[in-house]
Amino acid sequence: MLDIQAFGTFGLTGSTPQPDPQPDPQLGKAAPWLTRLPDSPAMSETIIQSTSYNAPASAPAPLADLQIDAIWATDATLGYEQDLELNLHVSNTGTADATRAKTTFYWSPTDEFDINTAVRIDADGHGTLTAGESDTNEFESINYSNLARFGSGYVFGVIDAKGTTPESNEDNNISQGVYFEIETGPEWQADLQIDAIWATDATLGYEQDLELNLHVSNTGTADATRAKTTFYWSPTDEFDINTAVRIDADGHGTLTAGESDTNEFESINYSNLARFGSGYVFGVIDAKGTTPESNEDNNISQAVYVEIDPGPEKLADLSVAHISADDTSLDLGQSLIVRLHVQNEGTARAQDTSSSFYWSPTDEFDFETAVLVDTDDHYTLGVGEYDDDEYEHISYSDLRDLGSGYVFAVIDAENTIVESNELNNVSEPLEFII
Repeated sequence: MLDIQAFGTFGLTGSTPQPDPQPDPQLGKAAPWLTRLPDSPAMSETIIQSTSYNAPASAPAPLADLQIDAIWATDATLGYEQDLELNLHVSNTGTADATRAKTTFYWSPTDEFDINTAVRIDADGHGTLTAGESDTNEFESINYSNLARFGSGYVFGVIDAKGTTPESNEDNNISQGVYFEIETGPEWQADLQIDAIWATDATLGYEQDLELNLHVSNTGTADATRAKTTFYWSPTDEFDINTAVRIDADGHGTLTAGESDTNEFESINYSNLARFGSGYVFGVIDAKGTTPESNEDNNISQAVYVEIDPGPEKLADLSVAHISADDTSLDLGQSLIVRLHVQNEGTARAQDTSSSFYWSPTDEFDFETAVLVDTDDHYTLGVGEYDDDEYEHISYSDLRDLGSGYVFAVIDAENTIVESNELNNVSEPLEFII
């Protein structure tokens, strides 16, 4: 469009004022302003005018427009374990191709689609739908199990559910609802049990492990993932979770519905049994009850009696190997710093051990005349452990009234720990002067 704009009259010295312009009958508006410059041999009358041109608006970018034109079920009344067969017509009525077009299927409790209550159950890829293309040959089979867990309801198809394709219309991607009825059949649950359990050798020698054979099965209608059998020692052939003690476990992985596994073996370490002695071993499958089952009363196996040779009795043997002091001549107010070497030469560890320090008037220890002046805790001494870094400060005030004499250390003075030798718990005498 041609737009003629006028410039005002320049107020030049010597110029003659010009009358206002009159409307041009062809343009329908005032003609441009005319400015006459002063007469000059080098200049002539000049018309100054400005023109501008508006370019036409650019065309909109091409966009796809995906929609589901029709959806229906071949059979909307499903029997037990019958899949839902859907027919689908989809199209792209836009001006751009849609690559990787896909329809996502949702179960809904009502015929009004609501993404907050709908549940995704399946998806079907269409590949590329070119601009203007209509595909009337789409089929999708939705597995019975994906529907049975929700029951009868509606299925919706949503094309480009994630909004990955730019579209000219985003409001026509949801199909109409397809109502279906479903027969749910029996409830799907696993049913785990131990069919058989026995020991290769139930009379165990010293340090001999218990080898168990196990047959397990899942007679239910649902798979059992992470199935596991836990083994317990029991003092009787009646299983009681309050008196049974967990000693081992064996994982079976997934036991599918109807599966029987007759090739399970478990080796239970001798030490896990010897601490309890002869008794009964039970297997309990799904002991923690993590797998929903149609029958929870058949998870415990029969009892396997096991006789165990306990071997030599394992006992601690505590002794004070050495006692010494850097300074045994005490000045006024000076403590006696005693260094102690203690050890456990037995075959069992000793817990909560301690040494007691006694003042004695003679170098022969006698509980009748000895006086307790201090104690030192060693806590646990393992089998064969030797601790030469024990120090004890015996206060001057605890010795002052007793006077010069001897100090003895006695480990496990109260005999709370059962030992193979109880006669080596008293140290040699440590003489001091105060």
